[in-house]
Amino acid sequence: MAEPLRDNVTSVIAQNLACTEMCDIEVFPWTGSKQINYRLSATVIRLDGTPGGEAYLDVRWTIMDEQAKMVLLTKESRFTEPVGSQDYLALTSAYSRLLASFSRELADSFKSISQDKSHK
Repeated sequence: MAEPLRDNVTSVIAQNLACTEMCDIEVFPWTGSKQINYRLSATVIRLDGTPGGEAYLDVRWTIMDEQAKMVLLTKESRFTEPVGSQDYLALTSAYSRLLASFSRELADSFKSISQDKSHK
């Protein structure tokens, strides 16, 4: 049985960010007693595509400093990937590439925020 799309997208992004080895990832609701430094909130506005056409991801997201309760960054990102062939496996692969692109943008943003914080 497949997991709901919302949970799947969250899991993929969390796994992608964890692979950057720059931070520990906790998915809401927090289960551990770890101190949370930053909170990422994201709303997927569009995730669709057509076999043989293009796939699209539009997402509005915010990074918040949990200790200061302050918004550090708010952004809307748009990504497009060619699907290639006419089958749904190709469409699924395009979705995966879209989420990877979004994850890279997030990782770069977290890195920039971390560097800015260390220079203060």
